[in-house]
Amino acid sequence: MKRPPSPRVAIFISEYLIDFNAARAAKAAGYQHPGSGRNLLRKVTVKQEIERRKAKRLDNLDITRERTLAELARCAYFDIRKLYRADGTLKPITELDSDTATIIQSVKVSRQKTSGGKGEPVVTEVVEEYKFTNRQGALDMLCKHQGLYEQIPTKSDNLTKLVEEQRIHNEINMAKYGGVAKSDIGDGSDSDNT
Repeated sequence: MKRPPSPRVAIFISEYLIDFNAARAAKAAGYQHPGSGRNLLRKVTVKQEIERRKAKRLDNLDITRERTLAELARCAYFDIRKLYRADGTLKPITELDSDTATIIQSVKVSRQKTSGGKGEPVVTEVVEEYKFTNRQGALDMLCKHQGLYEQIPTKSDNLTKLVEEQRIHNEINMAKYGGVAKSDIGDGSDSDNT
């Protein structure tokens, strides 16, 4: 039967799993020698306990390779048309489906005051722009995962040229649009942000 780690080693393991800093974790567990954390990580029982706890954490959070790849795919293959209504206006965040909402990093909203039916002010919130997660980064991670970079044999290959042209095209679009979709709402003047 496997013995549980000593209290001091258990503290080290718990501390190590916070930020994967062995020196800091060893110090927090009361070890004085500067190399104690590194030495503890070499012990098979400590490695096994760390891996067991990491696996449990991933399981509890439902973090799987498949789910991670699915999230990367959402970012990489996002269709910007999903942000707009049929009339061409930008959808508010409450109208976005979960696949579309996943790629949103931030939302810029303005408040506009108008007069109501009885002269009372009515405040409406208008989405002005969405900022997205890094699509190129997601595509890059997926390419690495699929080994696409290793499959490019030489610079003279047509595939290399195609990849380079796509990269340049993506850089031009990112520079041109800044990763932000703006709506055509308003006349371009600043609105009251109270």
